[in-house]
Amino acid sequence: MAAAGDSGGALTYPAALPGVLAVGALGRLGTFPPDSADLVHLDGLPTPEGVFVPRFSAGGPGLDCCAPGLVIVSGLPPTSYGPRGGTATAAAHVAAVAAPVLAHHPMFRPEPGRSQAVRDSVRVDRLFEIIRASCRPLPQLDPSRVGAGVPDAAVAAGVAPVGAYAPVAAPYGPLPALVTREEQAAALLEPLHAAMRAAGLAGEEERP
Repeated sequence: MAAAGDSGGALTYPAALPGVLAVGALGRLGTFPPDSADLVHLDGLPTPEGVFVPRFSAGGPGLDCCAPGLVIVSGLPPTSYGPRGGTATAAAHVAAVAAPVLAHHPMFRPEPGRSQAVRDSVRVDRLFEIIRASCRPLPQLDPSRVGAGVPDAAVAAGVAPVGAYAPVAAPYGPLPALVTREEQAAALLEPLHAAMRAAGLAGEEERP
């Protein structure tokens, strides 16, 4: 998978290549101050939840999906945090969806008598098909800018039925006042872990 590009135009390479999952960016009103310079990225009308495609996010008929990519709290050198954005940030979100799919989806389990699943182009194509099929559509936005929509981790991993999507604004939901990065990660991942436990793919001892 690859970032769609931050040119605001057609898909850039390698996202434009066949066999690559191209990922565009999303922003959401309310995640930055109304007088912030980030408001210049608003392009067109947002959804009722305030989700929109940033002006910089490249698109076109080859765009596969989209994910949060504007004003995302990220690590900054040497030891601080700050808002970052771009389609590369969005692609990192989708890569995080791919990890539990590869770990838990029945399609990627090793065949009988093998210790590992076969790793080839067919496996990659199947992974991308699953991610696209898990997406929550964004019909209010330009399909050439959002592709199939926002991937849903629980649906993609096979622990929630297709259509049982998390709210489209879920990636932006407020976190409680937490102290450590480990607690922040646990709060973000708990909905996925709960779905995996309900499907018998994780035990209580595997809670974050």
